[in-house]
Amino acid sequence: MQQKQSVQGGHATRRAWTRGAVAVAALTLAAGAQADDYAAPGIYAYNVPAGVTSITVRVVGGGGGGGGYDVARGFSGSGGAGGAAADVSAVIAVTPLSTVSVFVGAGGGRGTSDGDGNTPAGGMGGTGRFAGGTGGLAGTSGASGSGGGGGGSSAVSVAGNVVQAGGGGGGGGGSWGYPGAAGTAGSGAVSSGACASAGAGVNGTSVGGSDGGGGGGGGAPLGTAGTAGRDNTTAAGGGGGGQSCYTGAGVSVVTSATAGTPGVGSGGAGGQNTPRRVAAVAGSAGFVSVVPTAAPAAVPTLGEWSLLLLGAAAAALGMRGMRRRPSAGG
Repeated sequence: MQQKQSVQGGHATRRAWTRGAVAVAALTLAAGAQADDYAAPGIYAYNVPAGVTSITVRVVGGGGGGGGYDVARGFSGSGGAGGAAADVSAVIAVTPLSTVSVFVGAGGGRGTSDGDGNTPAGGMGGTGRFAGGTGGLAGTSGASGSGGGGGGSSAVSVAGNVVQAGGGGGGGGGSWGYPGAAGTAGSGAVSSGACASAGAGVNGTSVGGSDGGGGGGGGAPLGTAGTAGRDNTTAAGGGGGGQSCYTGAGVSVVTSATAGTPGVGSGGAGGQNTPRRVAAVAGSAGFVSVVPTAAPAAVPTLGEWSLLLLGAAAAALGMRGMRRRPSAGG
């Protein structure tokens, strides 16, 4: 009977040891979790590690491109700055060993300035899960600036759960004495069932034969078009920022802000009609970070922690005794 109780006690000790060891391993994994960062525009696949049941993501869209300046000397027809993208963070429930789709949006292209050695062109919309709108073209009869392109959206998607950050709108082109308006920043995240199917940003409008700056392209998704300007009459409008959104039962703890880290989802500067004319700047690319979270392990009781520590001490004493044991020939 005493031997049976001893065996049972030994089993209980081993179970406590195992449970405590599992908890220690889980705590170690959580403390050492490494982020996978994606900074170049494109589409990627993130493989969820074994034992991971949720991921924490940060998603930043592409910034809008700056609008081109009007080349007329002595006037203030500078281009508008591109809008900054949205910066969205969330927790997403995942299945271990599943695959997560990652989309990093590109910044919108810069608008050029007509009559200044450049081919008149609105900035291209940035690529992404959804593309930004292209900036509107300046009028053909003068020397105004074209609009900047809208930034593309960045997103993380897995099993119907989507978190998406909108791109910034492109800046409007300069129209003689009227500087182009700045693009609007990507909006804060809202819960939307249409988040997985939202469309691209809208192209900025152009003025055609008369002179004036082109409107900025809208940021993706669903960014509105900037309106075209008219020389010395109306300023060109900046593009609207893309709509940030999330959908799916597995998405939680959502926060959003305007991108504020330089070079990450930043809007490009508008072209400057100064004595040393400065060309517009394209928007910065977006960014996505994924951090795995280990599945919660059963928390050992105080008694089990004590047994775990006693077991470790006993093992250390055993190793010490083995080192001191005399050899058979001694």
